[in-house]
Amino acid sequence: MRRQLEENGYVERECGRGPGGKVRLGRSWYRHHLDEPDRDHFAEAVAGVRCPVLIAHGDADDSVPPSHADLIATMFREHNPGVTPKVAMIPGGEHNFGVSGYRPGPGSADNPIARRLYDALLAFLDSGPL
Repeated sequence: MRRQLEENGYVERECGRGPGGKVRLGRSWYRHHLDEPDRDHFAEAVAGVRCPVLIAHGDADDSVPPSHADLIATMFREHNPGVTPKVAMIPGGEHNFGVSGYRPGPGSADNPIARRLYDALLAFLDSGPL
C-alpha cells in the first residue's frame, strides 16, 4: 500500500457502497499511518468520548473482522473507564449491513439485516438514560 501511495500519489481500493465501485485515497487519508506510525489516534479519540456507545458490527463482514467489535469495546474499557460500550453483533450483516450508499435506499425497510441493525439501535436507545 505504501509503495502504491508513493508511486501514484493515491491508493485505489474497492468500495463496498456500490457494485464495481472504487475509491481513491490520497496521502492525507493515510497521513496518520505514514507520519506518526507509533501514535494511536483511535485510542486518543476513544478517551474523549463521554456518552453511551453502541458498537454495531455484522458477523458476515469480510472487510473488517467481526472480532474488531470486541477489540474496540476493550479499547473503550481501557482508555475511558467512564464509558461502558455495548456490542451488537448483527447476524448476517456484512460491511454495509445490506444498505447501499450512505443512507437506506429503495427496499431497505424490507432488508432483514438492515432491520436487525435498526432493532439493535432501538434496543440500545431504550436501555437506559443517555
